[in-house]
Amino acid sequence: MVKKLKREVGFSGLIFASLGGIIGSGWLFGPLNAAHIAGPLSIFSWLIGAVTILFLGLTYAEVGPLFPRAGAAAHIANVVHGNLLGKIWAWLLFMFYIAIAPVEVIAVLTYADNYI
Repeated sequence: MVKKLKREVGFSGLIFASLGGIIGSGWLFGPLNAAHIAGPLSIFSWLIGAVTILFLGLTYAEVGPLFPRAGAAAHIANVVHGNLLGKIWAWLLFMFYIAIAPVEVIAVLTYADNYI
């Protein structure tokens, strides 16, 4: 029996997605800190990063439809590079997801500091 992906989003899923979009502004500290350290030339590092992310996104866009499963970010590494790298990548993704919440709290507190 083949399980299919659930293709509907409930109320709580929409709330969490919109909350992540609203609070997800911690990435704005990257350019601020880079500009403090490297000055205006830091824009070149962001251009290099943009090209890198573009290639990564194109790779996932090509390989992603081949494996329509939940948790594809970890599953693709397992299928393409093997079991060991798949487990390592799954743990790295888990650690990245854990680190997002504290970074966003720091961002919200820093932004709220101007108003409080």
